Amino acid sequence: MPTGAGEARTLTHDNISYSTVRFLPDGKRLIAAGIEAGHGARDYLIDLNTGDAKPLTPEGIRGVLLSPDGRSTAVLGPEGKRGIWPIEGGGFHPIPDLDSKYGVSGWSPDGTSLYVSVNRMSERTAKLSRVNITTGKLEPWREFGQATAPGTSASPPHFSSDGSAYEYVYVQTLSQAFVVRGLK
Repeated sequence: MPTGAGEARTLTHDNISYSTVRFLPDGKRLIAAGIEAGHGARDYLIDLNTGDAKPLTPEGIRGVLLSPDGRSTAVLGPEGKRGIWPIEGGGFHPIPDLDSKYGVSGWSPDGTSLYVSVNRMSERTAKLSRVNITTGKLEPWREFGQATAPGTSASPPHFSSDGSAYEYVYVQTLSQAFVVRGLK
């Protein structure tokens, strides 16, 4: 759907159900997570000129979080292992000691690390760590939200493509409790 003049057009002509989609830096292709009937989830590259989609990853490997240079994507791979998949080929590169209990929020601006957090919905704050994609070295980076405020929670942030900005959701529930006696 154009944001200005022009007409809407269908980008693909296949039977794949796509979810998350991102533009590659060249502006000519998209990377998309999708599922084709009878197959497992995987990533696809979509050519914007032709509408042709070709599988990028094997079934069961997916993730459309592009590196700052657009040459790789962070994926969830076999047996819940986190890793990196090069866009132009080369296969799955696991990140040492990083498994599926970590959610990936974004890339560091230099493309050498990912920002990750342990997926815990009951936490009052979102604690992000920085993990080196080659060595797996994990170090605390930043905490979002307020740990001392009751009735609060924070989500891990989402980063801009260049890593210079982020947003996160912080929720504080304010309520009062009343004791009522004598109702019939």
